[in-house]
Amino acid sequence: MELEINKVQEESSMTMTLEGRIDTYSAPGLTDEIMAIPGDVKDLVIDLSGVEYVSSAGIRSFNRADKEMHKRGGRLVIKGANEFVSDLFELTGFGSIVEIQK
Repeated sequence: MELEINKVQEESSMTMTLEGRIDTYSAPGLTDEIMAIPGDVKDLVIDLSGVEYVSSAGIRSFNRADKEMHKRGGRLVIKGANEFVSDLFELTGFGSIVEIQK
């Protein structure tokens, strides 16, 4: 299953809703989408409710998003991660870097 990315911008905030798998094949496209976010977006919410799997390549994409939002004076929030993905964030320490919401 390919990664589907839906974006909704409201003023200086954007929500990216993802569906599918974030792996070595789909992560570069996700990173491209993140880097193409308009400059007026300061806060990015990534909704992982429809994501069943995230690899280390996906974590790198999220890390890049976090750095980009901080550079803009904003923040990255990740929400809706399933148990597997939440455990991955905890094991890698990523959950202590980025705001993770249930």
